[in-house]
Amino acid sequence: MEIQKPKVSVIIPVFRPGEGISNCIESVLGQSLKDIEIIFIDDCGNDDAMEKVREAAAKDDRIIILTNTENSGSGFSRNRGIEVSHGEYLSFIDADDFINNAFLENLYQKAKSGNFDIVKGKSIFCLENGTLIHPKIDLNAKTERWLQQKKPLYAVFRYEHSTAIYRRQMLIDSNVRYGLSRKSQDDTFLLRATLAAKTFCFTENAYYYYCMRENSTVHRKDIGILKATLDFTHEIFNTIKEKCPTDPYAPQFTVDIIIKFLSCHAYVSKVTGEKDEAGVLLQKFRHEVMALPFANTLIDNHTEIRALAEYGENLSKTPYKFPGEDPSPEQQLDILNRWCIFFIAHPDLDKRYKSALKMVFNNTQKIFGIQTKNLKNEELEAIYASETWKIGNALVQPLHYAKSILLKFLHS
Repeated sequence: MEIQKPKVSVIIPVFRPGEGISNCIESVLGQSLKDIEIIFIDDCGNDDAMEKVREAAAKDDRIIILTNTENSGSGFSRNRGIEVSHGEYLSFIDADDFINNAFLENLYQKAKSGNFDIVKGKSIFCLENGTLIHPKIDLNAKTERWLQQKKPLYAVFRYEHSTAIYRRQMLIDSNVRYGLSRKSQDDTFLLRATLAAKTFCFTENAYYYYCMRENSTVHRKDIGILKATLDFTHEIFNTIKEKCPTDPYAPQFTVDIIIKFLSCHAYVSKVTGEKDEAGVLLQKFRHEVMALPFANTLIDNHTEIRALAEYGENLSKTPYKFPGEDPSPEQQLDILNRWCIFFIAHPDLDKRYKSALKMVFNNTQKIFGIQTKNLKNEELEAIYASETWKIGNALVQPLHYAKSILLKFLHS
């Protein structure tokens, strides 16, 4: 006799989630949809999180525990969960986040009502003190408008992958898995899943609570973050080349990925002394970009990508010539690394830098629905602790730094 499959498998990689693991466990076990299996993957965090999971497993036989032989990252862990899962649909939750009681039931019922491949709920931010912040910008409504404009799903559903459930058979049939890079594995999965999905919709009253925390990836000061970003872009580019090389939206989607790498490179170049290795990685990235089927279109239409192409040409042929005295090779590499990221021939760069920072701050406020006047301390802390602010700040900081370097070497 065939054993009935659970309606939803919940896959949760565990690596040093802190105290948040307790809320996560409680929220999943307390779901109104009872016919689920819960797969925790121990990613060797060497803390007491898995002890709490094992305590819960002793009381609830819906819990399955997998253990990695070494720390392998959330992408590898989630892929293990996909392989052993039995659910009709799959949900992916971070071990320090949590969901509302009806999250899985509302998503599943909506999925069954129209035989949908993917159904998406909404996210809410949760501060460390427990304060909940509802995003002022309705990402679902915005995405729905874009879909009505006939934009492809992969180009508009690019964030909040944990707010959705996914038909398991679709993922298996299309070999959809998470990326194995140590950075942005979720982005790789979401691109592959949205390219594979034939049907998609939203539902109400399914809330994923994203707990605000320090993002160590943003603050790392070693070259490893740039290597991980290069691995991520390689996975994304291969998927684009295989699945949608002629899609008219693919070039712009790819531009966003390119800028993401170049911004990371600018940040890493500023805070690490390993500039030679950063230059090597940038050259490898250049070759990845040049291998795209629409590389010429990107070069023609985007200053940053044209600069990236010329950067390789200049290094492989003759040293790039600046007005006045030539910088040393080390100085030249340092300048070119930044020049290929930002077109900085603007006399008012300082003003642009301040404007860019202000824009990042204002946009982050909009996401949290916070008013400019009479900001509370916890609201300010939420802004400065948010990934939006950190990434935006890391992106615009090199503008000011690049100008100071150019002025130093061009006008000394």
